Amino acid sequence: MRNETSCSIIRDLLPNYAEGLTSPETSEVVKAHLETCHTCRSLYEDYQKPVDIPQPEEIKTDKKLIRKIWYQSMWYLFWPCLYAVFLKAGWEKQALTIFGTFAAVVFTALFTFPAYDIYFDDEKKKEYYSREEKHLKRGNGNWFVRNLIWLLPILIPILVEGISQLIVYVKG
Repeated sequence: MRNETSCSIIRDLLPNYAEGLTSPETSEVVKAHLETCHTCRSLYEDYQKPVDIPQPEEIKTDKKLIRKIWYQSMWYLFWPCLYAVFLKAGWEKQALTIFGTFAAVVFTALFTFPAYDIYFDDEKKKEYYSREEKHLKRGNGNWFVRNLIWLLPILIPILVEGISQLIVYVKG
């Protein structure tokens, strides 16, 4: 019984002993035990063996995804910069007209794009709804919302100007 208890204590200490984390007194006790106990010595030798940890596969650059991110970034940066140029030049009204026209055209195009089931045969409906289901599960929203988000950098200056005009009207 004493040997089994001693072995269980040594086995608890072995990971720290193998790493050199035990005190000198504890190390001496463990070392003395390993000289007499074949089972614990075998376990200690297993702790000494190098462990092969599989490395994750190299992440391959998805050029299509990077290009998409780059285009989206340029799109979201272009409109505020263009609006800033119009403001700097003193063309607020022209900017709002251009932005409003462009937003209306894009918004109208959203409804003319064949994304509704009346344009699809049964096989294409399955593919379309399967893709939409994946987008919804990822939290990307439906087709309409995803495309409407592209209008945000165009609509925000219009909304800001509209709200500021409303505030001036209410105060005046």
